[in-house]
Amino acid sequence: LFARLCYGLAQGPLLAFWSLYSLALIVKLRLAGQSASARAARMGLFDAWRGRYGGQNERVMGG
Repeated sequence: LFARLCYGLAQGPLLAFWSLYSLALIVKLRLAGQSASARAARMGLFDAWRGRYGGQNERVMGG
């Protein structure tokens, strides 16, 4: 949300960077056997791609 409000044209490169970072985190967590954390990171990444920000705690904590 902050990137969308404050960075305008830089939003694309920031989303690309965040996507790569998130994918690396998901792989790392899966390899470490932390599947619940990997699932939460994956859901956060998909939410960012869809433009859905904030208020997702119940969905993430619900599994």
